[in-house]
Amino acid sequence: MALSSVIAGEIDADVIFTADIAYLARQHLLPEYRVVATVFDSDNSNAIASLRPFSTLAELENKVLCTQYLSALHFFGQALIERSGAKNVAFKFVPVSELNRHLIEGECDFITIREPFVSEFISQTNQSGFVKYFPGTFLQYELMLVHQRLTDADVSRLLLAMIDAESVLEEQPDYAKQVLMDSFSADSKQIQKLLVDSVLSVSLYQPLIALFDRERVWLQSHGLSEDSMVDTKSMLRPKPLRDAAPLRQTILDYENEY
Repeated sequence: MALSSVIAGEIDADVIFTADIAYLARQHLLPEYRVVATVFDSDNSNAIASLRPFSTLAELENKVLCTQYLSALHFFGQALIERSGAKNVAFKFVPVSELNRHLIEGECDFITIREPFVSEFISQTNQSGFVKYFPGTFLQYELMLVHQRLTDADVSRLLLAMIDAESVLEEQPDYAKQVLMDSFSADSKQIQKLLVDSVLSVSLYQPLIALFDRERVWLQSHGLSEDSMVDTKSMLRPKPLRDAAPLRQTILDYENEY
């Protein structure tokens, strides 16, 4: 939603937070933005939901799986299908905000889902819906993009403030959990799961490039033109984090190519 609003010219944002694949699928439409950090990562934030109980992924065979096109949820669903070996799974693409409705109205057998929509789904089905998580499918990142008009010094100050905010989780855990519960409309148990399964930390590490390369191949296999893909190094802006917290930034700098 944030990316779409910026691309459509509805918002002139200085900073955007977005999932990695959502950005990669649209990076050619955001030429003035660069990745300065990842702020969240988890291998267990996405899930599969159904109105009926299911025990294995093989039960997706010959069923309709709804997801959001060229998104982290889509990549997650595709990875699960390939891992399970389920055959004849039909993909149907709808906006993420409409996934629950399509499942409840019977247009899908399964959906890919994440918070805050997991909590919404459980509420809408009066606790009768079924949700399963599959840790290890892939490590998903939340990226921080900044507009090129922001100076390195300004971005560094913002990154330092975000790093300082990480301490709230340790020093004021009850307060931090309440903020997350209010933001996600989730209960304490769901937020605790989020915190256990995720890492909320500002960083920019070299493995991100390998993930980008893997996801670029996947995006191209789903119709994104190679001409629309920007070279990975031109998407990154590691200097502000290097200046702010050098130990949190390990992107290799070959003769200042970045």
